[in-house]
Amino acid sequence: MDRSEPWESIARRTVTRLERAGHGQHRAILDEIARETGYVASSVRSMVTVLRFLESLETNDPDLAARARSLSYIVLAIIERWWSHDPDGAREALASFLDFPKNVRDLAEREKAARRRTWPVAAGPGDIPVEVPVNSIVVLSQGATPRIRAPGRASLLSVLQHHRFIRDDRPLHDGSRTRTRSWEGQHLAWAAADDLWRRRKVGAVGYVGTRPAIAAFEVRSPSSLDLLRERAPELILRGHGLRSAVDCVLLILPDAKAAEVFDRIDLGEPYVNGRREVWWLYRDPV
Repeated sequence: MDRSEPWESIARRTVTRLERAGHGQHRAILDEIARETGYVASSVRSMVTVLRFLESLETNDPDLAARARSLSYIVLAIIERWWSHDPDGAREALASFLDFPKNVRDLAEREKAARRRTWPVAAGPGDIPVEVPVNSIVVLSQGATPRIRAPGRASLLSVLQHHRFIRDDRPLHDGSRTRTRSWEGQHLAWAAADDLWRRRKVGAVGYVGTRPAIAAFEVRSPSSLDLLRERAPELILRGHGLRSAVDCVLLILPDAKAAEVFDRIDLGEPYVNGRREVWWLYRDPV
């Protein structure tokens, strides 16, 4: 156990080991690195997310990213969370914190307040009002299971309407890069599944113009993780079956524990998370 290792070093080491790992080994690697560093596995996973955020920021604003690297992992985790629902506010908060550092708890409270303003949790079924700005980006990465911001009991359709999806642009093992998809970064026209899609157990469809680009279905919370383990192979294969009709398929899991179950399912290399643009993500209420 060595808490003296910089968080960024831990995150990069984790990414390297995850990329080299076989399917189903991700959770074991996170647990192992957690034991080595003295952090819990969820914190190690979060460090990877923050590292991805910094890399993205470096592409768009290298000067700000360079200054941000001087901040602690805790501060950057708050800024990353803020950026997902209010990029302009988060950028301003980051620049302000760099110039005039404040109490971290105060920064966290300001992020929560901004989240309530930009993404209020509605009553009843939990739908998010359509006037809320679309500004939350989900990076689909094979390095760590992607997550999607889903406050309260927000419905699948309302959550998807307020996210945009992009592929991680890191080189593949052969040195090539994935080509840009028509749905990447787009504000898709999401619609509830009609009778035809419902027969295929799809919950929502994202359109580029009139063409269906992404199909998504939700995996409800199981009565036990053992039951989910039994169902997971069938659900993954269902996702691959849908790929003949759309460019991308999203399986939305109820939480991080469910994602761990899916990460450990071993159906072989063609069915790992992200292959053939079939992704499983988990709901993150934070």
